[in-house]
Amino acid sequence: MKILLLSHNFGGGFDPRGYRWRSIVSYLVEKGHKVDVLTYGFGAWSDQDGVTVYSVCRSPTKPNSVGKLTKIDKYFRFQIRVLRAFLQTIIWPDGAVRWLPSYYALGRKLLSSTDYDFMISSSHPFTIHLVGLLLKKTYPFVPWGVDCGDPFFLLKGQSRKNRFLFDWLSFNIEKKIYKLSHSVYFTFSGCVELHRKHFPQFRDKFFEIPHLLSDENLTKLESNIQFQERFVFGYFGGWHLNIREPVKVIKFFTENKDIIEATVGKFCVVFYGGGNIADLFGQILIDESIFQIHKRVDKFEALNMMRRCNILINVGNSSDTQLPSKVVDYFAANRPIMNFITSSTDTSSEFFAKHDLNSLDICMSGDSAMLNDSDVRILFDGCKPSSPNLDAFKIYGVSVVADNYLANIV
Repeated sequence: MKILLLSHNFGGGFDPRGYRWRSIVSYLVEKGHKVDVLTYGFGAWSDQDGVTVYSVCRSPTKPNSVGKLTKIDKYFRFQIRVLRAFLQTIIWPDGAVRWLPSYYALGRKLLSSTDYDFMISSSHPFTIHLVGLLLKKTYPFVPWGVDCGDPFFLLKGQSRKNRFLFDWLSFNIEKKIYKLSHSVYFTFSGCVELHRKHFPQFRDKFFEIPHLLSDENLTKLESNIQFQERFVFGYFGGWHLNIREPVKVIKFFTENKDIIEATVGKFCVVFYGGGNIADLFGQILIDESIFQIHKRVDKFEALNMMRRCNILINVGNSSDTQLPSKVVDYFAANRPIMNFITSSTDTSSEFFAKHDLNSLDICMSGDSAMLNDSDVRILFDGCKPSSPNLDAFKIYGVSVVADNYLANIV
């Protein structure tokens, strides 16, 4: 089978959607399929027989340097954040739209010279589905799968789009995409049901294909983990305004410092991949004797770091139609989980209960939350070294996820 994949973040080393499709593409070519990828940059991809990557960006992007910011740096960063926030209210559908002509031109060139059996567009950003829509209208004979992951028009909280200007446009373009598509994929059942409710005429096109955990991780996981001298709470992943924020987590550990130290001794809370929290959420007072903020790390390395943590931290989304991709990694890491929730219908809590994981829900709907002795003891008693959870690889491995796509393509 010859497949054309449209993925803006295919080459992005840390992007979950890019990682997902790099793993799936590797699996597909191992099974004898041919895949052409239309993307923004080459990034983390290594050459592999059966895969050809076409980029609309001629020069590779350089990673941001990390270092101490001067006052001038902070001033310009603030100005950029203000400008970006303003542009997000007037640019539709997202910043990647400036690459739309280049994507469309290169896509037309590929489709005019190659007989593809299937085309898949994978967001984020949503612009990539506009590319798919234009190509589908130009080449209507090519079946088209729409890989959404998260909602777009129906997304709550995170979007800063001017609803008055763009709601009608977003709804009708999304409706057109679903009408011309062969099938549409989401990573969570709640998201599937949400779209079936608002787009009932296309309900039979909507499918759940879950988050992915690469099979390669299993061979790279450390079997004998060594804990640090200090008790470690670890959070892995990004923060998102109005969806998943660090403020209450920081406040929780600050206010509960004494009871935690009385139970486990000296401890630290490490954030991997959260970026500069002050830049994201204003000036937050952080006790540097407790909190450590680190850059993102490679997905394989992150899974071993998770296993070295005594307890993992998860912050549930405020949306009940999205499931953080990190919960699958937490499942595999097989460590106790402290799950901060703001809703009684928290999707992460349901996931942990479904797989019978050792987790403790901390309700953060109010201004603060205090631990009690019984909560502390229940969770901390499970902090012994453990083996990776093999069930995670059987349920969320790349072969299972990729075969789900193939089942909907055929």
